[in-house]
Amino acid sequence: MTRLLAWTVDARRLAPETPLLVVVNRAPATRSRRAELYAEILAALPAVDVVFVASDERVSDAAWNGLPVARGVFTKAIDGLADVIESILGDVR
Repeated sequence: MTRLLAWTVDARRLAPETPLLVVVNRAPATRSRRAELYAEILAALPAVDVVFVASDERVSDAAWNGLPVARGVFTKAIDGLADVIESILGDVR
């Protein structure tokens, strides 16, 4: 949360009118803990939405090997994120 808040202050200086969408990775899988994170983020920031991206071993494997991430939970979540961004900003694809 601390890094997110510090980054947001810097980003707002550069683009104060741009909608803020928060994407959380490596969050606890427990629904109640995610709900708590969601509430805390929205209470602290003027975010239009908070999206949780599922953890996937394929991401760290791809990073280690210098390859694109193989299709899986993470890439499906990113596809869903593109839909959220489109709903906020309009057609971006």
